[in-house]
Amino acid sequence: MTMIFSLLLLGLISTALTDHHCQGYDHTRYLDTDKTYLLCWKVDWPTETITFKVQADTLGWVGFGISPDGHMPGSDMVIGWQKSGSGYLQDRFATDRVMPPVDEKQNVELLSSSESDGKTTLEFRRKLQACEPKDLPIESGTTRIVWSYNYADPTSVDSVPIHDKKGSTSIGLLSGTGSVQAADLTGTYEHYDLLNKNVSVPSVDTTYWCQPLKLPVIANGAHIIRYEPVIQPGHEILVHHILAYECNADIDPYLNVAGSCDSGSLPGVVRRCRGGQPLLAWAVGGQGTTLPADIGLPFSGTNGPKYVVMETHYNNPQMKADFIDASGMRMYYTQSKRKYDAQILEFGHKVSTNEIELLLPPRMSNIVTENLCPGVCTQQALPSGGVNVFATFLHSHTAGKRIWVKHIRNSTELPEIDRNDHYDFNFQDITLLRRETNIQPGDDIQVFCDYDTSKRAEVTIGGLGTMNEMCLAYLFVYPVPRLRTCLSQIPYDDLTVFIQDAYSYRLCAIQLLPANQY
Repeated sequence: MTMIFSLLLLGLISTALTDHHCQGYDHTRYLDTDKTYLLCWKVDWPTETITFKVQADTLGWVGFGISPDGHMPGSDMVIGWQKSGSGYLQDRFATDRVMPPVDEKQNVELLSSSESDGKTTLEFRRKLQACEPKDLPIESGTTRIVWSYNYADPTSVDSVPIHDKKGSTSIGLLSGTGSVQAADLTGTYEHYDLLNKNVSVPSVDTTYWCQPLKLPVIANGAHIIRYEPVIQPGHEILVHHILAYECNADIDPYLNVAGSCDSGSLPGVVRRCRGGQPLLAWAVGGQGTTLPADIGLPFSGTNGPKYVVMETHYNNPQMKADFIDASGMRMYYTQSKRKYDAQILEFGHKVSTNEIELLLPPRMSNIVTENLCPGVCTQQALPSGGVNVFATFLHSHTAGKRIWVKHIRNSTELPEIDRNDHYDFNFQDITLLRRETNIQPGDDIQVFCDYDTSKRAEVTIGGLGTMNEMCLAYLFVYPVPRLRTCLSQIPYDDLTVFIQDAYSYRLCAIQLLPANQY
């Protein structure tokens, strides 16, 4: 279940490290790796509006848009510029890969514009919900952003030259905009790096590398309040995810012993720590994690972990033999422990290394799976006051396009815990909920995943690989319950009949072994 746990604590976009250009805004992010395009934003829920500030390294026009899929066609865009002391902003809609025509109705309000030090800055506001068919709503989960700019101003409002630079990215615009917010990184804290030791990455497609490491020794324990990836420059595509598993065994004699996680030469005590409770993790698309002000991830002390086994997934499809890697994680921690310890609850569909827990037919654009954690389970394993969900991580693989989590109490459906209708496998992020949700003993939790296999010729099976599939929801809760995992599973006999039928109709090339050989 390595891939599952490697994604548990991904990327709460930090509001703690706010760029000085974004004072007065709650969130900030550069949209390109060269840091030429800065986005700041804040949400006002009483008026259901969102205010943006964009700043680009140009004295020409600047474009910004919401896209259904990360491409220009179908995007709801604005193009703005500053010229002769006046600001201009146009609400447009892209029908194709040409300059988007101006909307008949302008539903974006320009608040300010300026030029300084070779940069153009625009501030504007719009409604969260769509005002007309050419406006795209801003919803919970992933928002796909398209951006562009030109080094020259338009010659007129009707003559806008094509962009000189453009790009796209995914962001959780509504994460951390409600009552649950990431804390500022203030007060007394320290940092500590967990790094690989110059790994000679094998020249194979996929490698899971395990490195035993020792955590800082703190007599009374501490809380991790933020962590972030430390990726060796040039290895951004190579390093797919990094996970630090808690290890309660004494692995001090093996701190210099590292290797493939699946190698029989790795000491058994090290292998057994892998796949347990994750302490830290990051995956592609994550920007770093800052927790809310009253919550921390505990370590050290009397009962906390003193060691970790850090697993790094190297994705090397070109099978290059010259990668030497020292990537890892940096954790920020405080000895002034916070009010609550965080715990992760796992719901959804069971994933197993035998890769036959989940089967999706080919050539279909909508395949919905439903997974249930019944009330009989939560009744036994949750405390009397229940648990409070403050964040979620919804996960599937490359065929996944939508994921949502339903909450049922006494046969009555309550508001959904979370929903992502624009899932992006390359943007693995945690969502801070607008408001906390309380799950009581006896409540049912349902996890739904919607897949698109329309471009696949064979059955897609469940498993850890990128082209395999999953359907999982991780709920971050306090106080810590006894419950850790509640997963659905297809009975083996039913699965056998399905696979045999699929094989007989040549829908897949799977042949079953006897059950005792898995």
